[in-house]
Amino acid sequence: MSDKRRTVLSVKELTLAASGWRSDGATIVLASGCFDPLHLGHVEHLEKAREFGNVLIVGVASDRIVSDYKQKPNGVKRPFMPAIIRAGIIGALRCVDAAVINDEACELIAAIHPHVYVKGSEYRGNLTPDLEAELELLNQLGGRMEFVSGELVLSSSAILAGTHCG
Repeated sequence: MSDKRRTVLSVKELTLAASGWRSDGATIVLASGCFDPLHLGHVEHLEKAREFGNVLIVGVASDRIVSDYKQKPNGVKRPFMPAIIRAGIIGALRCVDAAVINDEACELIAAIHPHVYVKGSEYRGNLTPDLEAELELLNQLGGRMEFVSGELVLSSSAILAGTHCG
């Protein structure tokens, strides 16, 4: 996608854009996560994800999802940054063609029919029930899942807690 002026799209806008990219012969890659806050390990992961195709779409977890999955008792309030800001930062990365705020990766997979869905290496052999459902849908649509991580492995939760020095 050459026009970087509007990179945070709604699911409806993204569905239309993905249809156009597919018609143009693009290989669509999907990655998703909380990115709360975004760190260098995330950027490396997204750069590696981009290598699987020529269009990278990134699903950014909604504030509700981040709160439900990342909030720890007596921990830093999560989300640390609102979804619209996280998605805007992700969408501004050179390797990313579009970002979308979402609650479920299955919704994005069904909407855009990615050729490749990229998750972090920590999920290889350790699929959660959500990831199993995502993989099943992806297989039904003719896509595949790949696992990659950047050289730098960081944890946003550890960074926010002040326990990870990188």
